[in-house]
Amino acid sequence: MELKQRTTPLFTTLLAHARKNMTSFHTPGHKNGSGIEKDLLDFVGRNFFYLDVTVSKEVDSLHYPRGPIKAAQELMADLYGVKKSFFLVNGSTVGNEAMLLSACSPRDSIILSRNAHKSLMSAIVLSGVWPIWIQPQVDRDLDIFLSSTPEQIEETLIQYPEAKAVFLTYPTYNGICSDIKKIAKIVHSYGKLLLVDEAWGSHFKFHPELPFSAVDAGADMVVQSIHKTLGAISQGSVLHVNSKAIDMEKTKKVVSMLQTTSPCYPILASLDLSRKQMATKGKRLCDAMIRNAEYARKMINRLRKIYCFTRKDLKKNLDLDVTKLTLNVKKTGCTGHEIDDILNNEYNIQVDCSDMLNLIAILGIGTSREDIKKLVDSLHNIDIKY
Repeated sequence: MELKQRTTPLFTTLLAHARKNMTSFHTPGHKNGSGIEKDLLDFVGRNFFYLDVTVSKEVDSLHYPRGPIKAAQELMADLYGVKKSFFLVNGSTVGNEAMLLSACSPRDSIILSRNAHKSLMSAIVLSGVWPIWIQPQVDRDLDIFLSSTPEQIEETLIQYPEAKAVFLTYPTYNGICSDIKKIAKIVHSYGKLLLVDEAWGSHFKFHPELPFSAVDAGADMVVQSIHKTLGAISQGSVLHVNSKAIDMEKTKKVVSMLQTTSPCYPILASLDLSRKQMATKGKRLCDAMIRNAEYARKMINRLRKIYCFTRKDLKKNLDLDVTKLTLNVKKTGCTGHEIDDILNNEYNIQVDCSDMLNLIAILGIGTSREDIKKLVDSLHNIDIKY
């Protein structure tokens, strides 16, 4: 591991600034925590608010980075092996919008699947592109949507040769991954751009048992939510530019246009720290996450009426992010929404999502074996009771 990946240029700068205890006549109005209501201050503590600063020469500017933010973004790009990484403080939503606005012009056509995140709707409106929809297949045994297949994408490229780009959601919300390497090869063979919403796959690069990362597959632009499974604060995401075919200056302007002029520096610092964390301990952290997920599947699949599908249940050429648990509860006689409420109200367990037939429980690098045992024990009680 190169020594530079062990550094945290932005966090270190913010920490040094906080220790100066500067008298503030700038935003934010709480003035290093002095104006924070006591209830919140007692719970959070004062130190956090010393990091909540505004743009200055010392701490740099997200819109015109020249110092520690620039250095932190360069380290992120180096870790993921891309040409440039942009820090995002409004989640992957702004990244998806930026990809369409950067890669396409009004009236361009773009191929994308119906299971894309809702931020793509706003991206389509903002960019003025024409969507060419692919209907994702449904696995009626597992009761889930699958990902767009290479064959579907190539058929659509042949049918609509005017398309400028292909937009892929990888992985799906349930963790399903299509053959990203084959898709990238097909898309580029037709001279098109591949844009990937890898919001749920920022951890893929750090362990061989996880699906192949879109950045390694050669996607032209990739957005990742570092906060979803890794160690960043909520809304901390990254947009990677991975191709000479992307106009970098246009992308810089688009990203700046979409983001606030008052970015949250604790979010930016958490991206810097998460990058260092994964550079130095990524494989170990992901290994623990995978082992916890394997244990959860093994124990859940001993239950009578709740099932968590595995890689073996998937059709050929599909892969699975094993750190996402899709819990099928249709045999309980309850909906996924009802089981969600039971877990929440009776067991103090909150899952990420529920629908009529399933629950989705997401593991992160902070998930402990004790958390898994609590979930398994709670599901065991529900399995017996219902």
